[in-house]
Amino acid sequence: MAIPDTPARPRAQGTESPPLRSRLGIVHLLARLPLPIVALLLVLGAVLFDIQTMVILSLAATGAEEPPQWLARTTIMMGNLFIPVAVLSLWARRAAAQRRLGAIAASMVAVLPVVHVVLTIGTLVWGLVLGRGDIAGPFARIEDLVYVAYAGVVLLTIAFLRDRGMPRLVGVLMLLGFVLSYVVPWGITVTYTALGVIIVATSLRRRAPRGVAPREPLLS
Repeated sequence: MAIPDTPARPRAQGTESPPLRSRLGIVHLLARLPLPIVALLLVLGAVLFDIQTMVILSLAATGAEEPPQWLARTTIMMGNLFIPVAVLSLWARRAAAQRRLGAIAASMVAVLPVVHVVLTIGTLVWGLVLGRGDIAGPFARIEDLVYVAYAGVVLLTIAFLRDRGMPRLVGVLMLLGFVLSYVVPWGITVTYTALGVIIVATSLRRRAPRGVAPREPLLS
């Protein structure tokens, strides 16, 4: 079973709409992200997530002052950008096959990197450039939208598991890492590292129709 290194396309039918990648350029770009890079983003994002958790616990235990928001968001909180981009890249490869459920779930997951970018720019301008400290009030409440992305992860896992062209282990490990991140120290790092290894290892396999030389690696 394989996740192709290119977007899935619906079967040719006279009345069928064109592939999703042709309608949404961002989907095409995500689908073209090399699988080793996808694996790297997953692992790096997971490590940063666990480092962030350790820092929060350490600050709570020692009563030390928290780092400026802009500094945290441009360092240990970058996992909020890396992980969803990697997950969306995996979805984009199967966007046409996963249809409406996958598209809805992916849209929800996409909220997380958007929120991260918006708040990062806001904290950089407010805290670093203007020197007014951390952002508070209504603008900071934008971060509550991340719960939409968390729900999207669950839905996208369902879409992955229902997709016969997607290895079940990908969906299982994706959801397992998400859950373990809140209950087991370094759980998401261990799980997403395993997922990253699987992605890299299986992406090296090549498949092609009989009599046709393989041109692109697949994640099988």
